Amino acid sequence: MNKLEVLIAKRERRDRVYVSFPTTRKEIRETLGSIGIVKDDWLIVGVKTGSNPFGEIILSSDSLDELNFLGFWMSQFSEEEYHSFFHLCDVFNNDISSVADCINIAANIKNYFTIRKLKNEEFVGRWMVSEYLKRHDADCLAVWESVGQDYEILGHWYVAEKHGRFFNGDFYGRTENWERVFNGEETDIPEDLLIDSIRI
Repeated sequence: MNKLEVLIAKRERRDRVYVSFPTTRKEIRETLGSIGIVKDDWLIVGVKTGSNPFGEIILSSDSLDELNFLGFWMSQFSEEEYHSFFHLCDVFNNDISSVADCINIAANIKNYFTIRKLKNEEFVGRWMVSEYLKRHDADCLAVWESVGQDYEILGHWYVAEKHGRFFNGDFYGRTENWERVFNGEETDIPEDLLIDSIRI
C-alpha cells in the first residue's frame, strides 16, 4: 500500500518517530506517545516520500487531520499513480502552497493527463488542429501550410481551459471532471479520518 511517511519529533527534544498515514486515532496516540508527545508538542522534521516541493509543504504542516486525509487519498493510488502524484507536485509547483492543494491533486489523480512533446502554446495549437483533422479524415498538410491559422492563440486558449502547465518539454493538464474535495475546512474531512480533532 502506498502511504505518506513523515518523521515527527517532540518539540525541543531529539526524540523522533516515523508515522505512516493514513492511520487511526489509537495508532497515532500510541506512536506519538512512544516518544512522550501528549498533544501539540510535536513538529514534522522529515518527509520520507516525495520530492522537495512536496516535502517543503508537508514540513510546514500543523494538522494531523489534513495529513491523514492526504494519506488516505495516497493509499488509493496504483504504483504508477503514486509516482505520477509527486511528479505532478513538481509540475504544478507554483500552484501548490498547502496540504489542501496536495489533497486536491491526490483526489483528482485520474483526471490529470500528459501530452508528450508539446513544449509551448504553438505546439498545442498545432496538435489540436491535427487531432481534429484526424478525427474528420481531412488532409493535415493543407492546414500546416495555411497562413491563416494562428496556432499560438488556439493553444493559449486550450492551456487556460485545461489549467495546463509545460514541464520539461511536455504539456500537463486536467479534465473537466476535476473537483475540489477539500477547502481547508475540518468539516471537509470524513469523521473516520479525523485523528486529532473531535467533531461534536
